[in-house]
Amino acid sequence: MFAVLFLTSALASTSSLKTRLDQAILPQIGKTHMGAIVGVLENQKEIFYGYGKISEQSSQKPNSKTIFRIGSISKTFVTLVFLEAVRKGYLSQSEELGEIRKEWKGQKLSHIRLFELATHRSGLPRYPCNMRSLDTPNPFLNYTEKSLILSVRDESIKSKNCKIASRPTSEIAYSNWGMSLLEVALFSKLSKSFAELLEEWVTIPLEMPDTKIALSGSEKKRLAPGHLQDLKEVGLPVRMTMFGSGGILSTAHDLMNYGKALLDPEKTPLKKSLTEVLKLQYRSGNLGVAYGWIITPQKNFLVRGYTVGYTGLFKGYPEKKKLAFYLSNSQDFIKCFVPAVEGEKCN
Repeated sequence: MFAVLFLTSALASTSSLKTRLDQAILPQIGKTHMGAIVGVLENQKEIFYGYGKISEQSSQKPNSKTIFRIGSISKTFVTLVFLEAVRKGYLSQSEELGEIRKEWKGQKLSHIRLFELATHRSGLPRYPCNMRSLDTPNPFLNYTEKSLILSVRDESIKSKNCKIASRPTSEIAYSNWGMSLLEVALFSKLSKSFAELLEEWVTIPLEMPDTKIALSGSEKKRLAPGHLQDLKEVGLPVRMTMFGSGGILSTAHDLMNYGKALLDPEKTPLKKSLTEVLKLQYRSGNLGVAYGWIITPQKNFLVRGYTVGYTGLFKGYPEKKKLAFYLSNSQDFIKCFVPAVEGEKCN
């Protein structure tokens, strides 16, 4: 009898969730969003809902195997690889940039510590000061790995417009630049590409085969091409570097596995790093900051992703063993997603 009642309650909850998500998301499809995939883990049940379509030329609805660029959700993978490198003894959290590469030694930014990069306390602005194309649709198009490495040099930060705060900052100073330098520190110290480290240390152990930086020919067939706010298709915008700040690709299937690992790290080969990555490091206003993650006052973990052509949001509820996330191939956040998931009114 109890099992029947539990199943009936769970089915009712799922139906109610679907109704709330439909009411929130469907009015945005075709206006500000081309397509989206939603993933929810609740009562130990994985649920995926597809909305819209992958492009104007296709009637295909996104599904759990559709590939999206995940924006700043990527940063949580950089910090996880970083913590694995620390655990394995390749790096220390207190190591300074000037100790990583000879080009960085003796520069004004050389004393920034890797821990500060991983927790957004480096004082660096959002983008590198030598990135000259910020007013273009894709500022990453012609920004190379060499440019990123040179961004630490004094000559790259001499512009009056280059505002660098004192470190460590007392509040979160969100920085794509800082997270990208952490990515450089990893492949510089370990002599392996970030793509190799991501695969070897994270995606293979956590069974996330579609989470990567570049796609094969067959994988490209599953890509949801990106769209701007006006729903103009931009495909998969080119990135030559800064993949860890927003350029990783993934699927809802893979993110579901990722979220389950974060909720129950003891069952994974990465239990120490997965536990560490969500530990509160400091508070910024009413929010907590971990390694690439925001910790809410309710002790839930959250990250939002935004990049050219794509957005996403990922939220975990440890006490409830619950996950909720979406990936969209449109450059606008889905409004009212979290309130719909939580059964709250959207303001």
